Amino acid sequence: MIDRRLAQMLKAELALWPGVTFRLEPASKHDKLIVAYQGREQFVTCQRTASEGRGLRNTIADLRRTLKHLGAETTRK
Repeated sequence: MIDRRLAQMLKAELALWPGVTFRLEPASKHDKLIVAYQGREQFVTCQRTASEGRGLRNTIADLRRTLKHLGAETTRK
């Protein structure tokens, strides 16, 4: 299961993307965050531990790129 700090950051980020649903699927070495928007879905690979701050920010950046690719829009200004 992913680190609590990473889980909090992911939930906070996903709250800014209306219409996006998500689920977490455990895998052998990394977890998969499956995000869906308007019937399309993709996954983002997530580390299980918060080893460093940059890794957390990179995961959030990967998530944002994936959501934009799906056509979702954020409420962030």
